This record gives sequence, structure tokens and C-alpha cells, in this order.
Amino acid sequence: MNTRAVFLAVLVLLAMTVVAQARLGESLDQLQARLGPPAANPRIDRVFVNGKVYPFGQILNFSKEGWFVECVMVNGVCVKITYVKNAPFTDDDIATILKNETQDSSWAKSVSTATMIDSVFLPMMNVREWKREDGATAQIVDKIFTLITPAYTKAHDAASAQGAADGQKKMPDL
Repeated sequence: MNTRAVFLAVLVLLAMTVVAQARLGESLDQLQARLGPPAANPRIDRVFVNGKVYPFGQILNFSKEGWFVECVMVNGVCVKITYVKNAPFTDDDIATILKNETQDSSWAKSVSTATMIDSVFLPMMNVREWKREDGATAQIVDKIFTLITPAYTKAHDAASAQGAADGQKKMPDL
């Protein structure tokens, strides 16, 4: 093979592994520059405690190049990303996403208790997990790939704690 043919083959391989990606830690402007405008109606990420709703983030949806991307924003920063594809994630997809989400840290394969339980009761699920040194997690379940930062977990837990605290308030005697 000559040099030109090798160069073209490499370009074709790179083009096939391009991933429509958001980035953890990005602002809305940065996400829009990468993915285009989000769907018209953002939603609120929330927890339900004692029959009440406690919001803690904004959910933005994007669609690009056959990928559906859902980003949760807390305090103007992307803290959770969920990718959905019509096909299973390839090893190249996974490697590209994890590489682009290192943020000066590294990912290591991990297995959570939930995954161990799911593997017993739902063996047909293809679950793969990673954990980053700073506590961020990544998980693939079938055709859904989710990345969660400690900032998301903290916001979620704070909203849950607020709900629990509100539930502990004594009702006035009537």
C-alpha cells in the first residue's frame, strides 16, 4: 500500500468513530457549540420525597448524527450525560467517550453492588461500569451510556435531604 492509501484508510476509520459528544463540566454555550441547540422544552431533574417534588437540575436534550444526548445542568454546568443509540456501543465509542471525559483523572473498570444483583436476576443485560479517581461513574446498560459526576450526586442528595428534613417538621396541632 502506498502512503496515500494508508492515509485515506485512517481517515475513513476516524470518520466512522466520530462520536456526537457533550462534555462533563461544560456550560450550555459550550454544549450548543458542540451539539447544536437543545430541544425546545427543557425539563427539570428532581427527586420525590414524601409526595413533594424537589428540583435540583435542568435536563437538556440534543440529537446529532444518530445519537440522543441528554445533559443535566446544575449551576450552569453539565454534571450528568446520558447517551442513547439505536445500536449497541462499540468498543471505539466507549474508548472515545471515556478518553474525552478523563478531566485529568483516569477511568478504571468497576462493578457496583447493583450490577452484581442485576447480573443474577437479569443476565441478559449487558452492563459495564467504570469509576474515575474523583468519584465520577460511567455505566452502560444495553444501548444507554450514562456518566455522572460527584457534583450531580451532591445536588441529588441535597434535594433528597431537603425533602427528608421537610418531612421531619412537626405538623401543627389542630
